[in-house]
Amino acid sequence: MRIEEITKEKIEKVTGNELYQLRLRSRQFFEKYTAFEKKNLFINVDWGAFFNGYTVLMVEFNIRKLSFNNWVMDDVLETRVSKMEDFQIEVIGSMAEAKSSRGNHFCLLLSRSGKNVLIDPAVHKSKVSKSIDGVFITHSDKDHWAFVKEYSKAPVYTIGAILDSLPPNDFHPIMKSLGFDGFIINPIKTSLKAEVKSMGIKVDFRNVEISILPEFMSLSKEAENLITKTIWIMGCGEFEKDDIKHNKLSFLSLMKLAERLKPKAVYLTNLREDIFKHEEEVNALLEKWNGKLLKDGVVLNMNDFQKRVEKLEINALAVEKFQLIKDKKVINEFNYSLAVGEVSKECADAIEKTDNTAIIEYENKYYNVIGISNNTNQNVAMGSVVTVVPEEISKCKTADDNYFYFKTKSSIIERSAEDKTVPDKIEALEKYTDLLNINK
Repeated sequence: MRIEEITKEKIEKVTGNELYQLRLRSRQFFEKYTAFEKKNLFINVDWGAFFNGYTVLMVEFNIRKLSFNNWVMDDVLETRVSKMEDFQIEVIGSMAEAKSSRGNHFCLLLSRSGKNVLIDPAVHKSKVSKSIDGVFITHSDKDHWAFVKEYSKAPVYTIGAILDSLPPNDFHPIMKSLGFDGFIINPIKTSLKAEVKSMGIKVDFRNVEISILPEFMSLSKEAENLITKTIWIMGCGEFEKDDIKHNKLSFLSLMKLAERLKPKAVYLTNLREDIFKHEEEVNALLEKWNGKLLKDGVVLNMNDFQKRVEKLEINALAVEKFQLIKDKKVINEFNYSLAVGEVSKECADAIEKTDNTAIIEYENKYYNVIGISNNTNQNVAMGSVVTVVPEEISKCKTADDNYFYFKTKSSIIERSAEDKTVPDKIEALEKYTDLLNINK
């Protein structure tokens, strides 16, 4: 496993020996890129993702009580990612028609730290206030690329099928991921018909995944997997009726797809007049998915992408406690193993057979260990109940259909739950998986 691939889910599956190797790999990775950076930065390094992975690694070392020498890497990386939060998406145009009184034709501008990528050059360059470093075209229809020649100084990317419909220019077929100073763009196939030439894109930035599909009717299993549990920026056809001939999914069919693929948010753009006839109902359904209509001039930033649908609180039992070390000194910060329950011996046995890190016996009772808290300066006693807010909750199956358990990601301790003497029951977490749209 490479340090670039570290996630909290994957890190839980590695052994202590692999963690030691990851520690060495992280040093190699860091030294490799920083050694070249001042001379010639030959690769775009996503310092935010790397720093997050490194932090997770250090937490896991503490949890497993493995010794390591803390070094200046923490401070160096923290400095490098201090300006990583300025990623945003601006709606330059929101309409499916080229000439609409409601706004410009669909066109998005992705920006971070002075780097700007345009999705569909369907507006005059004079309407885009920033210099463009790259252009992506999502459809062969001319209204999606009508003004591409005005962006001739920027490389243009699209799939081969669309390239055949474009006039000669500096075009590049997109075959794999492309990096633009910290955010990564991947192509998504959006048509199962050879005669329909279209694509979507998936944008990865730190822990945020955004799927942009201006037009589609049906998706392959691979494409569905790419957009599952991501933030959606979608186009559609009419409100109620699918347009199979022109490859346009209706809004109501899009909502059914959302029920199945569980996006973290749904935003709607590339709008048609029929959508405005049902605007009130559309807004109500989008609000359920933490989204809205994206009209001309709307700007989405990291606050929009990372905010929770609802602040979800869990009362968990602190069953293990770890004091952190920095620069070889014990500091006043702690991590806690958090658990809910209690559960029966039969349930504990079923969980242990599936994941022995998800169960613990504490004071002669069994509890489901849901995860580790983020670093906190709150010093609470073992056996205390604390109120935590998780970023994600996963419901996990055991080999026995009668029993299940939960795991959380990035649980932040809000406070000590002094009025509670027992944690939440395992069944109480069921509602949270629905609200967070996270299941596995």
